[in-house]
Amino acid sequence: MSDFLRLCILKVSDCNRNHWYFTAIVLPAYAKYMARARFTEVTSAIDGVKKQVELCIFDLGQTSFAASAQITPATVGGKTCQNGAAADYATKYVATIEVTVGVIKATAIAGNGLNSATYTIQTFNGAADNSVIDCKRDDANSDGITKELC
Repeated sequence: MSDFLRLCILKVSDCNRNHWYFTAIVLPAYAKYMARARFTEVTSAIDGVKKQVELCIFDLGQTSFAASAQITPATVGGKTCQNGAAADYATKYVATIEVTVGVIKATAIAGNGLNSATYTIQTFNGAADNSVIDCKRDDANSDGITKELC
């Protein structure tokens, strides 16, 4: 049990009624803090999948990209990349990770304050055609932001 939670429990059990407001404010903040900490597993889980997508793009022979354009893995020489099923990436706090056309979307579990929040990134080329793959967060399709989890 964290020191923070012990302090909250002590204040609840304290006979002095002047401290009730402390727990009324702190406990919801602690719950939000814990949900944000859990959501970091969701954002971190994308990293491994992102590496798979990057390798796929280069394995297919795509090395020339339009500047600042979204990169989508294509079929080259009859080969395509295979990623695992969305549920294959499930962890304690990650329900699924889906990969579609250069977009990686992680969905959190429904419980523990995560409420099935999503985090989405897109693969992009940098500012110049330099065969470098960058990723950026897709704010429009990441409701983890509006749910104040990241």
